[in-house]
Amino acid sequence: MCTNIGKGDFIRIVVDTNILISSIFWRGNPYRILKKCFEKKVKLVISKEILDEVGRILIREKKFRLNKDDVLLYTEILLNNSELVN
Repeated sequence: MCTNIGKGDFIRIVVDTNILISSIFWRGNPYRILKKCFEKKVKLVISKEILDEVGRILIREKKFRLNKDDVLLYTEILLNNSELVN
């Protein structure tokens, strides 16, 4: 189980687009990984490119077809619970 290391240091993780999208729609391991990030037990590290790709897929793919407002909300939640890197 991933836990904080101590003295404010957290295990930093990078996940790909598939993990981020799966965490929205299903309650498997991808969901559990992101839940740990939201619980501040691990630190999610994310890039603008990954966020952009997630948004494009959620809007474009027929099986998801989220509206732009929902996608913006999701990316905002991710940004508020992660470390943005270049």
